[in-house]
Amino acid sequence: MNTSDQIIVGNSTRTILGLKPNLWRLALIVGLAQTSMSLWTWQYSIFLENIIQPWQMGITFSTSTVASLAGYMSSGIISDHLGRKRTLMISFIPMIIGLLLFATFPIWPFIPFEVAMVQFGWAFVIIIARTFPADIIAAEKAKDPARKFMMVLLPAFAMDGLSPIIGANLFILGFKPTDLYLIAAFMALVSIIVSYRFIRESMSAEILEKAKIGPKISFRNLGTNFWKLVAGMIGFVFFFNTALPYWGNLVVGEWGIDVIAFGYVYSTFSLSSAIMMYASNILADRNLKIALFGAILGNVIVISLLGASFGFIALVALTIGWSIPVAIWIGAERSLIVADVDDAMKGRAMGTYQFMMTSTSVIASPFGAFLWDITGSLRTVYLFCGIEGLACLGALYLALNSMKSTQSKDDEDNTTDEDDLSDS
Repeated sequence: MNTSDQIIVGNSTRTILGLKPNLWRLALIVGLAQTSMSLWTWQYSIFLENIIQPWQMGITFSTSTVASLAGYMSSGIISDHLGRKRTLMISFIPMIIGLLLFATFPIWPFIPFEVAMVQFGWAFVIIIARTFPADIIAAEKAKDPARKFMMVLLPAFAMDGLSPIIGANLFILGFKPTDLYLIAAFMALVSIIVSYRFIRESMSAEILEKAKIGPKISFRNLGTNFWKLVAGMIGFVFFFNTALPYWGNLVVGEWGIDVIAFGYVYSTFSLSSAIMMYASNILADRNLKIALFGAILGNVIVISLLGASFGFIALVALTIGWSIPVAIWIGAERSLIVADVDDAMKGRAMGTYQFMMTSTSVIASPFGAFLWDITGSLRTVYLFCGIEGLACLGALYLALNSMKSTQSKDDEDNTTDEDDLSDS
């Protein structure tokens, strides 16, 4: 690895909104990658419905989930051994190939494999967007990890909100869905070039060598705090994934909201998250455990209200309000995932955690569909998940309260991030 690719720890380059230039460059690349996905995923299921049968759609979705899970695990291992920059560049290759094939040959039985390639590469991008700032936070001993984790996603949230609007207007101009896939492939190619030219490696040479010497996969080396967080979060994430895939169906079906209106509301959620994330994660950094617990409680409340409310104004209010606990959740959770993990294991920690949380979707999504089928109402599904999510808060409280601080004495004197919930 070239010396120029390595992070200069402690350099005096000024920060903008909490990020130094190298993290802002990463943020812009992640924003490009997000556009490459969001430009077409908003109408993806509609496109599939017009060309394949429902059972084939189910196979396609399941294949995509398996590919994502494989990507989460392998990207963490690969990035710990090759470095974040090289892994980020590699991630765009299956995305480009999958998008080009999907645009050119959207034919069964090739569709599941084409989409799986895209999702496999996208899983790599997701993990690098987490491990890259984790390296810099550890190297600089930063006191504001939640803010850094979230601000890296600022362009991604902004483009996730704007991309459906851009895609819809391209349709108005006469573009076809397959044209969106070709544009997305081109943007992924641009992302490789920009990554190669502008990103500096976030892992030092010493940590890379240490990672190569260690085991490829070692669950025990992730630490007790890591597994306590997994145990505390997995129940809520299961019920969250039981309800979330059917948000659009709930709003359009039982709320009676127009599809186009829902599309704009969806964009509002991402744009609101982008606006809220800086201020909300300044608060999160004051105490990561309390921030995460409060964010999950906020999500439980919103899920319950989605099952009980109605009307466009209520939908907009809930959507904007929802963006706050989601932003805090992401920043606080990612900070706690790697807080007790060795620098040479951070990629594997992020990949393992995401693998385990996403794995719940394999059962949770069909379980949500089953509940919908037997009750005949998505409102009932959302209310049920809200109640169960509330029950899961007990496990999260116990897990967070039992996580021991790993900070040095000097750090403990200057921050309250690791305070117990009961002390507050």
